[in-house]
Amino acid sequence: MALVSMDVSEAEAAPAYNCCPTIYLTEDQVEALGLKANPPAAGASVGLRAIARVISKSENADLDGDGDGIDVCITLQITDLEVTPGAMSSSSAAGALYGNS
Repeated sequence: MALVSMDVSEAEAAPAYNCCPTIYLTEDQVEALGLKANPPAAGASVGLRAIARVISKSENADLDGDGDGIDVCITLQITDLEVTPGAMSSSSAAGALYGNS
């Protein structure tokens, strides 16, 4: 399966912000990803492949004391997404990201 656009109308966009990385898929997005007929069970692991746009970046003085000088936060907007059953092993994930060596 190829990457599928995750573009939603303003009415569908969730205004709530959660500091923990979370992806909420609307009913239409679930259908577009081919998951409606056989959705993964709650608690199941799935593989993800995504393309995202950086929509904000902030830099602040290091206040947590880890000594790196600047804390950087980035907000990403997922524009395209693919979901596959089962989680990718760490070795195959590394190969997908960095190539097999």
